[in-house]
Amino acid sequence: MAANQYERIAQEVHGSRPCSLLVMGGGYDSDLWHHCAGGNVSYVEDDPAYLALVPCNPMPIKFETQVGVWADVPAAPRVIARPWDFVIVDGPTGHSRACPGRQIPIAWASQFARKAVFVHDYERPWERAVCDRYLGEPWEIVEPQGGRMGRLAIFRVQGVNCLFKRCHGITLLKRKPSDQ
Repeated sequence: MAANQYERIAQEVHGSRPCSLLVMGGGYDSDLWHHCAGGNVSYVEDDPAYLALVPCNPMPIKFETQVGVWADVPAAPRVIARPWDFVIVDGPTGHSRACPGRQIPIAWASQFARKAVFVHDYERPWERAVCDRYLGEPWEIVEPQGGRMGRLAIFRVQGVNCLFKRCHGITLLKRKPSDQ
């Protein structure tokens, strides 16, 4: 992610403290998310090399999916299957058809997020198709400044996630055409 994208997420999460944060894709930025959420954060990571960088609550999960191939979405592990104020999806890798892609993390984010979902690399065709299916249209797109890093899409969620009210789907806020 580019610095301005980190700042945009940090501003929102830190400004909403106390809050809960689920991060799909741990890494060198894990300490930042831990600080922004005041420690109320959990991480899902499929790459063992990145697990050592996660300061707390790591959940190692091996995603058996492939970019460009729709899969059935399994039930989330009980540890993360709960409401989260914010969900960041920045993993697993999805830059080629040989990668697992982000279908399952994005689907889970659509079920558990209460305020917003942040999806990095939104310019990739597969990430965009998955977001369209599970999250709808983004509220905001944050272009990277100063590099060739991916786009950050922000999806707003209205109210309490319906999964926990035992109804179908969630309501996403859509930006009015005049706001774009």
